[in-house]
Amino acid sequence: MGRSKTWSVTEIVAAEYCEQKVLHDQRYGNRPTREAQRAMRDGQRDHDRFERDGLAQQAGQDSRCYIATAVFGGDAIETNELRDWRDNWLSLHSAGRAFIQAYYWASPTLVKLFAHIPGANSVIRTILRGFLRLLGGRNHAA
Repeated sequence: MGRSKTWSVTEIVAAEYCEQKVLHDQRYGNRPTREAQRAMRDGQRDHDRFERDGLAQQAGQDSRCYIATAVFGGDAIETNELRDWRDNWLSLHSAGRAFIQAYYWASPTLVKLFAHIPGANSVIRTILRGFLRLLGGRNHAA
């Protein structure tokens, strides 16, 4: 008689799990429970939100600022000042947080739309620089 195979704990647990799953599926069918279906939907929704938002965080700060990034660049002074305004003022107020959510929902589409409109980035850049002047930001030439 040959040498017997040594089974790892993982293999033993997997074999037991598979046997229990086969018995469960024979008795109840291969459908997830309502709790499991709800958990899968919740997990998919959270995953979709994660994908949509990008969760681009650097040094603990949210770096998303779609429109400013499109017209100024991701590391531009203007983009960073708008992020600071978002983080240090808008996010402190319920209306500001609602605006941020709406902005994150709409702005990726707007950026794509603006890319097809000649001169749109120049107009948006001028508007944002004017807004930053109102906020008391650094010198922003038009």
